Amino acid sequence: MFPENNVLEQLYSSARIAQLDKPHVFPQDVLEHLADPFFVDTDFMSKQVVGHSYLGQPIQMVTVGKGNIAILFWSQMHGDEPTATAALLDLIQFFQQNKIRPWLNEILDKVTLHIVPMLNPDGAQQQTRENAQGIDINRDAAALQTPEGKVLKSLFDNIKPLFAFNLHDQSKYYRIEDTLKPVEMAFLAPAGDAQESIPEHRCNAMKLIAAMLSDMSDELFAKVAKYQDSYSPRAFGDLACSQGIACVLIESGATFNDSNRQNARRLNFLCLLHSIHHIAEQSYNKVLDFDYNSLPFNIENGLSDLIIRGLNVDTVNASFSVDVAIKQQHQKLALISELGDLQQLGAYEVLNAHNFSYAPGNTFEVNQPIDLNKDKYISLLRNGFCRFSGDISLINQLTDWPIIKVPGESEPAGFWRKNMPPTWLMLFNDQVKAALLEGKLIVLE
Repeated sequence: MFPENNVLEQLYSSARIAQLDKPHVFPQDVLEHLADPFFVDTDFMSKQVVGHSYLGQPIQMVTVGKGNIAILFWSQMHGDEPTATAALLDLIQFFQQNKIRPWLNEILDKVTLHIVPMLNPDGAQQQTRENAQGIDINRDAAALQTPEGKVLKSLFDNIKPLFAFNLHDQSKYYRIEDTLKPVEMAFLAPAGDAQESIPEHRCNAMKLIAAMLSDMSDELFAKVAKYQDSYSPRAFGDLACSQGIACVLIESGATFNDSNRQNARRLNFLCLLHSIHHIAEQSYNKVLDFDYNSLPFNIENGLSDLIIRGLNVDTVNASFSVDVAIKQQHQKLALISELGDLQQLGAYEVLNAHNFSYAPGNTFEVNQPIDLNKDKYISLLRNGFCRFSGDISLINQLTDWPIIKVPGESEPAGFWRKNMPPTWLMLFNDQVKAALLEGKLIVLE
């Protein structure tokens, strides 16, 4: 009997590869975790090189099981989308650790899994979406100008899978329709024609998504959405559907306080395992308590990293209140992305500033050595200083908060227009209560 979710969670904890808890998965990680000693039972599990990337790196596929139902999985066709790659490597390790369990053997007697953990090793090495030619592989299904795209098309043709799983990461700025919450997982049964018709195999993909979400309803309630489903002849999921393959797109999203998307990695593992079970038992037709079409839509650019709501700004031209949205452009650069009434926008961090007033802040002149630890920095902020001038070399920086030397701006729009990381103070009754240091929010107690 297929285990309950609490048992699967325990088994996952044992199979999870700890070294993959990091922001990115590289080709070497895949090579290390698919090392030859790992594959000792060729009847149960084997691996092969199914092709090579533009720069000649091997593209590996792991085959698990010996059943008549073929299922294809591929991940990291976008090199900077590694979450499901880690989940697939966890899944492979899980099969090795649990192959003696009768319920798993029963499943793997009915299905054969073909797993490509990393389709785009060149992009993964360079941490780019595209391959080394500069081409988005998932826009190459029609032209087939990339070696990686040709490999994937050959797997469609040679394996002829009944089901296929196209695994991606999506931007962390998607929100769930009619909410301000981030999308942790998005799903789609892609169309195979411009009419977006629903033949039996696409209907089966929809039913499978519904079945897996029904199994995971407690875990995924109000955390999932449906990806935009317009037909694209250049995309491989749509190509798969056009060839009669029941294709499921899974997009790993983000959540609060999980920068490496480890929760999405775990959810990928569990969703895929439930899906394999349903396919083996052909039980996806029997789930009636969840409807794929009831999923809310995935709203693009519905979130920011930080929103300051209702900040009061007093200038020579007008007094007004404004919401300020800030997005992290990369690790050390945060910029204002939008100003105004942003009630439609959610954020991972929100400051209610309706009682706060904007202040550009003053500049502290450095003319003697200063140990700038957190307490000292907070003291300067409380006294109205958020920038530095003079001999900056005299500062012994003992905090990761930035040392800011650029001039202030009379209102937030100045930072937006000049495309500068925003720095200012926020006051209540003339006392500094919070600060923004190059887009990083500091709330003073």
